[in-house]
Amino acid sequence: MNVHTQSVQWASLSIIHAGLGNCRLALPETMAELQQAVEEHPDAPILGNGSNLIGMDSDSYAIRLPLHGEFGVISQNGNLFTVGAAIPLTFFLRRAAELGYGGYAQLAGIPGTIGGVVKMNAGALGKEIGSAVRKLKGLNLKTNSPWEAEYALSEWHYRTSPIPSDIIITSVTFELLSVNATQELQEITQELQRRKRVTPEGASCGSVFRNPSPDIPAGKLLEEAHCKGLAVGPFSVSMQHANWIVNLSRTTCAASQCLQLLKQFTQTAIFL
Repeated sequence: MNVHTQSVQWASLSIIHAGLGNCRLALPETMAELQQAVEEHPDAPILGNGSNLIGMDSDSYAIRLPLHGEFGVISQNGNLFTVGAAIPLTFFLRRAAELGYGGYAQLAGIPGTIGGVVKMNAGALGKEIGSAVRKLKGLNLKTNSPWEAEYALSEWHYRTSPIPSDIIITSVTFELLSVNATQELQEITQELQRRKRVTPEGASCGSVFRNPSPDIPAGKLLEEAHCKGLAVGPFSVSMQHANWIVNLSRTTCAASQCLQLLKQFTQTAIFL
């Protein structure tokens, strides 16, 4: 069994375009191929959409679940949808809405794949993806064996999930509400338009820090600490939103510069 691989630059895997090194990227299409890739490279990072990724300036190996294969499949049983971890969240929300199911239009535009958004319990505008999760399947990286779990709603918290750190999600079963398809699709479109209006200019991984509490935005505290404009090379803290690091050049840049700014940014935030 040969797992398909390709050579790419790290920056092409990162939405913020950070990383000068080359990456030998494995693209396993089945659970058996994923297990083989993990067995051969147990320390390799497993990537999603690159929306929270800073690449590397050195050559290295990584694994990504591709859309082609079993990790890119959606199946439906009434209002239950089992979704492969490689599928982008917004694509799934639109697909479900077309079929008359939803209730999570507020999350449209979050630039992650199903595996990543569930692992971090992504949320927006008072809605969190964890409230829709009913069953999880994945791979235990310690034992390299399949894993399954179900969690109570009370086990999901703000920007955190009950999923252990050594688990890679391969599919998620969601329970969605019955909705008016036309209205749900319209709400998804409106949310995408809203996000476009408020998103700072430049390539970015989005918010750097979680809010200390639902009532205290991290961006407001960081602005009060005069973080706007901090910069290293092409990377800077956005002048539009103090909780965003942006690459205004939108070109391939050194990961070390982004990490240097992130370290400086973090040191400032510690004192807030």
